[in-house]
Amino acid sequence: MTFGFSVGTTWTDKNCVMLKNSREMKNQGHDKAAMARLCMDEDNAIAFELAGTPCPRKLKSTQNAVATINGWKQDAKKGEKTGDRTALLTAGGDTSAE
Repeated sequence: MTFGFSVGTTWTDKNCVMLKNSREMKNQGHDKAAMARLCMDEDNAIAFELAGTPCPRKLKSTQNAVATINGWKQDAKKGEKTGDRTALLTAGGDTSAE
């Protein structure tokens, strides 16, 4: 006679869900909604802002991204070392239109 026991768990990867949602929105022709979905992640919002493709300003993640970039700019003006951010700021888009 044999006996077996197994325990498992599941979890949802929020980043994976965001990417799938965005891809499906774009496939259905909702380009702006797809971008807005990606912009809900603050790291993505920073990347879009630096690339010169601003995210919707109503999103809290976009507001945080703009504040972060503006903080980096202030640090650079003060002469503080910004490390890798210096290259990002010189190549980045205009975030002054808050």
